[in-house]
Amino acid sequence: MNHFFQNWDPASNSQQFRGQIREEIDLDRSGDEHLGTVVVDGYDPAGKPLFHQEGTVHATRVTVKTDFKDLF
Repeated sequence: MNHFFQNWDPASNSQQFRGQIREEIDLDRSGDEHLGTVVVDGYDPAGKPLFHQEGTVHATRVTVKTDFKDLF
């Protein structure tokens, strides 16, 4: 997955920073869980790197029938 984002300050009506989130995931056979890696990079408005973060992700599918008690 590849996502782009920006952080906008409404008080000054200016872009604070922008970035990209990249995930490489494996979906299990049931299609109900995925596991993988994530990289987040942030840049100032001129394109200068501000931060770089790496980590892992794990997610479980939530549907309209998922009960709140099943989440926690």
